[in-house]
Amino acid sequence: MKQLGTEPIYERGVFRSGTNLVQFHLRQLGLGEWWATRDGTFAREGASHPAESGWCHAVGLTEAAWPAGADLGVVVTWVPGSRFRRDEKTGALPPGAAEHWRTSLAHLADALESRGFVVERNGPPQGPDYHGHAEMLVYRMPPGVEPPRLPADAWEGATPHPPNFERDSWYPAPNPAREAERVLLAADLTGIADYSNPHPQQGVGHCLVNELPQLVWPYRSELVAWVRWYPDSQFRRADKFSAVPDGAAEHWSECVPRIVSTFEAAGYRVRQPERHQGPSTDEHADLVVYRAKR
Repeated sequence: MKQLGTEPIYERGVFRSGTNLVQFHLRQLGLGEWWATRDGTFAREGASHPAESGWCHAVGLTEAAWPAGADLGVVVTWVPGSRFRRDEKTGALPPGAAEHWRTSLAHLADALESRGFVVERNGPPQGPDYHGHAEMLVYRMPPGVEPPRLPADAWEGATPHPPNFERDSWYPAPNPAREAERVLLAADLTGIADYSNPHPQQGVGHCLVNELPQLVWPYRSELVAWVRWYPDSQFRRADKFSAVPDGAAEHWSECVPRIVSTFEAAGYRVRQPERHQGPSTDEHADLVVYRAKR
């Protein structure tokens, strides 16, 4: 097992802080990716264990999608070993691919839980027949607090969502992120000029809509999207050491509830981080919007 120096300090509210902490543990466990200089360029070396075992890396996750009570949450993406990957030309799977996925993911989960993290593989099924990689929800609970795990059969009967090898887009079904954008456009709350809205409403900040990994979708939900709202430039701090501009608190308290009520009026439910979001601690506000599946 590699010793890689001091564990990084975790600072909740800093988006990459949790990612850096989990990535540190992945590398110590011999499971994380490595980058090295080759001929003056950076290249991925892969994990420190045999190449056929695959490798993984941590990706940041909005606090609005963390399990209730968690004080850290990320998504860990695992890529299978090269000799167990699907043939891109023929679509054929090599012998042992399914077993490779099963044993490798079980080993990864056990290793991370040995470091005090909680690991869950929620959401629609993931496997080599449909996907080139797997994703896990990795989070941490305060000492003595039980994790709010979903029932073992929570996703029983679910089919893999797009994109996957069989279906590369949501079409003809609605794309969750695009549906959320339509709600914002209809209320003129995007704050971004484009061909469909060349003169957007001013004074409301602006919103960006992103897709959210399906393993963190709320239970029995659909049309899930991650909405990130940015305040107008005059209400942003220059850096984390700067004073909060005059009027920033009022700008936040007016705009964020307006976005929430707009989605709720359109039949959505809205989740926000348990930690208070505001101009003194944050550059933006995050929301997870979704509709309950009937």
